[in-house]
Amino acid sequence: MLFTGVGAVRFVVFVALLADVSVVVESYLWLTKAGLSWQIGSLLVVFVARELGPVLVNIIVIVRSGSATASELAVMQVSGEVRALEARASSRSPTC
Repeated sequence: MLFTGVGAVRFVVFVALLADVSVVVESYLWLTKAGLSWQIGSLLVVFVARELGPVLVNIIVIVRSGSATASELAVMQVSGEVRALEARASSRSPTC
């Protein structure tokens, strides 16, 4: 939980800032060309805060936890722990 949640905060903030800056710049350019510059604030709040933010955070958390699990399994395979579990006839995943 610490790696997935707290450890990802700096990376999530960095990616969120990059994405938000690009969305703000593109929105400003296109909305001023269309003559709708007075709606920039409300559109950005709706798009960035409600839509883009949660999606980016979910993707980053899923990728970080998936890569951590894959690297842990690779270390177990290299160190022979997987063979030891197979020799004991232990299940790799819990059964219901």
